[in-house]
Formats: sequence, C-alpha cells, structure tokens
Amino acid sequence: MLYNLLESKKYMQTAGKITIATALFSLAAFAVMFLFNAGTTELAKVEAQGNATTSLTVLNTPPEWVASTTELIESSTNNPTNSGDTISWVATAFDPNQTYYYLLVCEAPDAPSSTDGGVPFCNGGVQWGVSAQTPVNTQAIVSTTTSEVAPFSQSNNWYSWICDDDADNARCNAAYSTGTNATNSSPFVVNFRPSFTAAFNDSPKNPGETVNFTSSSTDSDGHDMTLIICSSAAYSTSTNSCDASTLA
Repeated sequence: MLYNLLESKKYMQTAGKITIATALFSLAAFAVMFLFNAGTTELAKVEAQGNATTSLTVLNTPPEWVASTTELIESSTNNPTNSGDTISWVATAFDPNQTYYYLLVCEAPDAPSSTDGGVPFCNGGVQWGVSAQTPVNTQAIVSTTTSEVAPFSQSNNWYSWICDDDADNARCNAAYSTGTNATNSSPFVVNFRPSFTAAFNDSPKNPGETVNFTSSSTDSDGHDMTLIICSSAAYSTSTNSCDASTLA
C-alpha cells in the first residue's frame, strides 16, 4: 500500500507540468503555423500585385491647321475662273497622331463626316472636292473643273475642312476655313460664255466697199462683249484671237 501511495503522489506532482508543457507547445506550434500562413497570403498578394497589368487607351485627336485654305489661283469677280477651267484649293495641316489627312471642300458649312481609315465627305450642299491622302506638314490640294451647268453657278460658296484617316476613330477639325484674304477666299466665281441669238453680215458688197458684221448676243455675267470675225472656225480662248486670219 505504501508503494502505491508514493507512486500515486509522484504521478500527481508531474501531471500538471506535463499538461502545461503540452499546452505551451501547442500554442507555439499554432503561432508558427499562423505566421507561416499569414506570410504566404501576403506573399501571394505581393505576387498578384506584381503581376497586375495596366491598359491605357489613347484617344485620337483631330488634325490641326498649319496654313488655312486658299484658292491656288484667285477666283473672284475681278478675276473669274472661265467655265471649263480648273479651280484649285491648297492648305497644310498637322496631325498629333502622325496620321495622314484630307482636305475637303464643301458648298455648305455643315460639319462633314469622317471615315475610319477612309475618305471624309460633306454633309451639306455640293462636295466641290477632296484631296488625296496627304502626309502631315505637307500641302494638300483639291481641284475641280468648272462648267456652266449645275451644280455650278456664277458665284459659288465654299467651306474647307481637314480630317484624318485614323483606322479606329477618324476625326475632322471642328473649325472650317473659307480663305485667308478678300481675293483668294469664298466664293469662287465662274465666268460663263456669252450666247449668240443672231449673227449676220450685209454682204455682198462691191470691191472697196465695207462689209458690216452684226450680232445680237447676251452675257449672263453682265460683262461687256467683243465681236471677233475670223476667216475660219479656229479660235483661241486663251489669246482671245483667231487661229487663222482676223477679218474684223
């Protein structure tokens, strides 16, 4: 009995110590695992942040005027463009995105429409013309041949625009140009030909007598007219003279 009592007493003295040690060990193990898991989570966050990507969308900006549009050769009341001749406009533009641009000339001031990767077009009135694709800081040119039938009249308004040919979001400058001075600006003026309503002479005449040529004609422009009598049907409008001999 004495042996059992001593053994029982010894057991009771060490039992609490073992329980406390086990608890401390478990707590320490838990702390280590917590710190390990927390560190792994934070590391994963850091890695995720390090692998994050950023996308940036750059919007297209319209071209800018460098030199406003002007008539290449003045077309005005004092210097009209003869019907059948060509009138041309020139301008220069710069595009911040370094894309090509077009010079567009319209009859009306309505804002035009751009075309992604293509040619712009007028939204009002007659489209007098559009240039070819033109590099930035290079002069663009637009030309059209005049006539005496619609859409041409004696006085014709024009408004010009610059538009780029961006593939995704082509744009036109919001400001139009109508010229830089009083003579090379809108409108352009077309000189129509006069029309004969009658032409005759008072021949025959005896040798030495004067033959008189008479015409009844009109000019829609209200210009003065000169009657020229040639010995053949060949006549030069550029020199205003007969190609053969001039009779009167």
